[in-house]
Amino acid sequence: MRAPIHLPRIAPSIAVPAALAAFSWLNAKWGISGDAVLIRVYLAVQIRQYRLEKADRVNPFYWLEESAASSTTGPRDFLWFEGRSYTYKEVLDIVLRYAHWLKLEHQIASGDVVAIDCMNSPEFVFTTFALWSLGAKPAFINYNLSGDPLVHCIRTSNARVVLAQEAIANHFTPEVKERLFSTSFRQDGGGAVEISVLSGHLADKISMLSPHREPDSARSGAGYNEGFDKMGALIFTSGTTGLPKPAVVSWAKYTQTGPLMQHWGGLNKDDILFTCMPLYHATAQVLGLMACQYVGACCAIGKKFSASSYWDDVRASNATAIQYIGETNRFLLAAPEKLDPTTGKSLDKEHRVTKCYGNGMRPDVWDRFKDRFGIETVGEFYTATEAPMSSSWNLSRNAFTSGSIGKGGKLISAMFRKTYKIARVNIETEEPVRDSSNNDFLVLSEVNEPGEMIFRLDPTNIENLFQGYYGNKAASSKKIIRDCFEKGDAWYRTGDILRIDSEGRQYFVDRIGDTFRWRGENVATSEVSEMLGRHAAISEANVYGVEVPRHDGRAGCAALTLSKPLTDDLLNDLAQHATKNLPKYAIPIFLRVTQDQMVTGNNKQQKHIFRSQGVDLSRIPTEDQMYYFTGNSYAKFTEKEWNRLQGGQMKL
Repeated sequence: MRAPIHLPRIAPSIAVPAALAAFSWLNAKWGISGDAVLIRVYLAVQIRQYRLEKADRVNPFYWLEESAASSTTGPRDFLWFEGRSYTYKEVLDIVLRYAHWLKLEHQIASGDVVAIDCMNSPEFVFTTFALWSLGAKPAFINYNLSGDPLVHCIRTSNARVVLAQEAIANHFTPEVKERLFSTSFRQDGGGAVEISVLSGHLADKISMLSPHREPDSARSGAGYNEGFDKMGALIFTSGTTGLPKPAVVSWAKYTQTGPLMQHWGGLNKDDILFTCMPLYHATAQVLGLMACQYVGACCAIGKKFSASSYWDDVRASNATAIQYIGETNRFLLAAPEKLDPTTGKSLDKEHRVTKCYGNGMRPDVWDRFKDRFGIETVGEFYTATEAPMSSSWNLSRNAFTSGSIGKGGKLISAMFRKTYKIARVNIETEEPVRDSSNNDFLVLSEVNEPGEMIFRLDPTNIENLFQGYYGNKAASSKKIIRDCFEKGDAWYRTGDILRIDSEGRQYFVDRIGDTFRWRGENVATSEVSEMLGRHAAISEANVYGVEVPRHDGRAGCAALTLSKPLTDDLLNDLAQHATKNLPKYAIPIFLRVTQDQMVTGNNKQQKHIFRSQGVDLSRIPTEDQMYYFTGNSYAKFTEKEWNRLQGGQMKL
């Protein structure tokens, strides 16, 4: 008989710290705690969706109604705007009065589409929930649009009524109205469009009406097939490469963001989230307003983004969290420091904000923004309005994940490894690379190799995850690619190039179509912009590829906004900065110094106008200055150089 084995007794004072150290090591290596949070989010979403669908309560109007009826949430502030607060109970009361007016004035009924053309305001929120309460669907119009783009958005939404804010009513010119009022205007054959201007006088009139609540049948699945994959609203794309397209936003998108922002982002009922990002886009509306509603927090709304008054609004609202999109934080960094007029003390950190959420913050801005304004946590995510829910989320409190759009550990990677892939792309054809020796299936990118992010779809039920563009099957089908890894499968193309490093960190590289080839190499515009943005004199850099006569590929051009006067010394310094930090093929051949950067309504850079103008000086505004890289510096680019390029007498 074998003698028993006696393991050495380890004192708790040694065992506990050793166990903690081992867990810390495994946690850092495998990302256990971060994965546990995302798994909790996933389970919370599934449970919530099951309960809501079973109870036939997928419409967000019910969520507002429940919050207003709660003795805990009802008296709490739901909205803040320009110094005025509205509780959950007050918002519901106003919403039901708006619903009464919409029913009386426009006979809005279940299934109708109504366009909302408003700046950020309480009226935007009131009309949205009022439409949902009637079983109608809002179509959110970019309030900056006028003329043909405005008419196009209204037509493609099939809206019967347009609710326009008084401040932008001048966009509805006699010419626009003539087209909208035509009996043949609507694509569905429904006739003309009605316009109501949301004026102060109308708001007073609405306040005199009694609250009206439509019966549940107006919002019921039995009424018009209310499932989580069905349309909750229309949100238009930015229109950077053409006219905007109406993306279908499903009820599931609205449902999923609440648990995400609570369990992942740490948003809670005591938070005040400030956003001046446009509510007509998903970041502010879905991940801001609706997330606040889910946790019982207050959403503080700014009318529009202004770098000079941004922090004044943040302080006035007592915000504890803020939102950003695209270049928002770069603009805030470029703004001069504000000083207290009495004490002269810097006001940069005089606020209650501890966390910010958004997408598109570049690595060169990330840590500088946190340091200057005292922000502890950055919640960066990657998604698109029309895309399936993304798996890329990065809640960053340290330098390890700085600049990353997502960080997945071993557990999450195992759970979702079949739901998304990074596929190798041919930059010239803008199509995924296929392997002729393996059934023409797609080729996956290696570690740190850029490739297109794609998401798996059910080939027998595409709309379960991808609802596409409203009334535009052709545009929707272009986003789907089939026979990728097995015959008959279907995947959603994001059009975005990402890379994943050996630590599982995900980084945005570029949009397909923005990356260009020069001297036989691929140049990612975002990476060049990031490097240029680290120069102290550059406030913003928008990089793109331009066609030049008698040269193959596209030459790099950087539209720069400078914080210092342009001198010969600065030009030399910019050249040295680029030469030192970029491979030779990625150095911008041209610089375009401009004061008028082109961005979308949500602060994302536009490249297509710059790119279409190229370096043809006859197409470039005279106030912009052009330079080209020659030798080891930049020199003035004039008509003389342009003519030499066209004549083949100049080699770049």
